[in-house]
Parts: sequence; C-alpha cells; structure tokens
Amino acid sequence: MDKMTHTKFNLNNFLLAISGSIDNVTEKNKNSIPYSSQIASFIALKIASFNDFTKENLSDILSYIILSKHNIEGDKLDKFPFIDIEIVKNELFQQILSLSQRVEMNIDIKNGFVVNKAFIIKNIEELEIDEVIKENFFYLAEMESFWLDLVSERLPFFILDILEDTTIEISFD
Repeated sequence: MDKMTHTKFNLNNFLLAISGSIDNVTEKNKNSIPYSSQIASFIALKIASFNDFTKENLSDILSYIILSKHNIEGDKLDKFPFIDIEIVKNELFQQILSLSQRVEMNIDIKNGFVVNKAFIIKNIEELEIDEVIKENFFYLAEMESFWLDLVSERLPFFILDILEDTTIEISFD
C-alpha cells in the first residue's frame, strides 16, 4: 500500500463511530427513547448469525441498518464500499430488519435497564414473519445478558465481536 495514494478503511468501524451522532437527528421511539441504530443492528446481527448469513452479509447488514434509517437509499448506497449490497433484497433479511426495528421502536429504557421486555416479546409474537426468526428472538429474549447488552456502553464492541474485520484499501481518488 502506497500511503501517499491509498488508505485503509473499514465501513463498519466508521459507521459505528458516527452512529451516535447521526442517530441524534432521528426522531425518538414510542417511549421517547432516542433512536439507536446500534440496538437495531445488534438485534439483527444476533438473529442473522443464527440463520446462516455469511460474515460478509453480517458486515453489510450492520452498514445498511445504520445508513437506511437516515434516508440514504438507492444510488447513494452505491457510493459506500459494501461487500454485497444485494443482501438487502433477501426476504429473510427484510424480516429480521422488521423485527429489529420493531424492538427498537418499542424499547423503554430507564436507569440503564429495559423495563418493558414482556411488552416487546408480546409485540414480536404478533409480528407476521418467519417463525424461525421469531424463535431466534425468543431464544435471545430469555437471556438477561441480551437485554443488558442492549443498554451497555460497550454495545459497539459487542457488535464488532460478531463481525470479521472487513478493512479494505482504497485510493484517495
């Protein structure tokens, strides 16, 4: 790599680093909790990892979730160095995305704890998506660590633990 003409870049690291700032311009959820693309991403990644998505797909899922909530769609997405943006057309991914966004839109956090777990679980029971995806979520929902991870300040690191390093070399041009 010629440091005068190229640099290394990791889209996931970049988007995670700025996600808090760009999330601030998104409206709050039903419980007046600020939107968190990290919460939505963590849920989606955990479920996708149960459903035979590749490491490359997981990387693109994270990037897409952070970008999509901020109206970066269509030809604008082509400007980002996804591995394979076609994953967003996958029906299973769309259902996982729907579930993770439903949880994020309904989550209520008080004093560092999710206080409405039962409501969220009931809400997901009513969601019309693939039963396997629901069961994956219910499996996660049984674990107290899952709910604690969602509100942890270490959430970006938990997300990165799910992913492989997808650093690429890009030209300054």
